[in-house]
Amino acid sequence: MPPKAYGLDLNHKHLPEMMTICQLKQPPLFVPVVDDYPRGMLVLVPVSASQLTRKLTLEELQSYFSRWYEGTAVQVHPGNPSLFAADKAGTDDLELFVSGNDDGTGFVIAARFDNLGKGACGAAIRNMEIMLGLPRQA
Repeated sequence: MPPKAYGLDLNHKHLPEMMTICQLKQPPLFVPVVDDYPRGMLVLVPVSASQLTRKLTLEELQSYFSRWYEGTAVQVHPGNPSLFAADKAGTDDLELFVSGNDDGTGFVIAARFDNLGKGACGAAIRNMEIMLGLPRQA
């Protein structure tokens, strides 16, 4: 089966929670793509500069995400790489790629992760590690 885009009506079921968690006044443009591979996921969220509370350069946005996730299991990468969803299969970490144009009018935040590893089981294990003061296990 080839890749399939869905949610093209821009009314995806996860938009309300995305707006709540990210404290957004308007929903992001969110169009997921699924494919026939057992694990791995790639989510792209285009962001227009008009959605931000102030004008940011690409470098400022990359720096913001890097500082926000410093010391966590989230790895933040700048640039415009070629992304393959299955590259994180079998892992429990998440990669964010912050890309966009140099004039700061548009950005794309891409998240690559194993959709099975980041589920409730992985979250429960990580929470237990934190509560017990244990180091993060791979």
